[in-house]
Amino acid sequence: MLVAALPFLIYRRLRKPLRLNPRDAVTGIAVFALFAMVIERALNDFVLHRNVATALFLSNPVAFVIYGALAAGICEEVGRFIGMRILFRRASTKPRSTGGLNDVRRSATA
Repeated sequence: MLVAALPFLIYRRLRKPLRLNPRDAVTGIAVFALFAMVIERALNDFVLHRNVATALFLSNPVAFVIYGALAAGICEEVGRFIGMRILFRRASTKPRSTGGLNDVRRSATA
């Protein structure tokens, strides 16, 4: 129970000091849940149980380890890539003038 609650507790504790955006956190959680838990599980079910040829091939421990590492890596990295594209697209639609350091430099040189 503690392991399931730990990410939420850490987020609530560090939200204000690190100025975490709730929308970004929800996007990260949703992307992880979709790609690592749903898509990867469906891929594993197909490869390990439904397809006899691959199930027989993956009965070799070396092939199974290589498949497992590649499947997890590819699913999670594709999910991370799509999540970052969503966040960057969202960030690029925000107004440019945020009162940050770049605005101060522009006003000083003008």
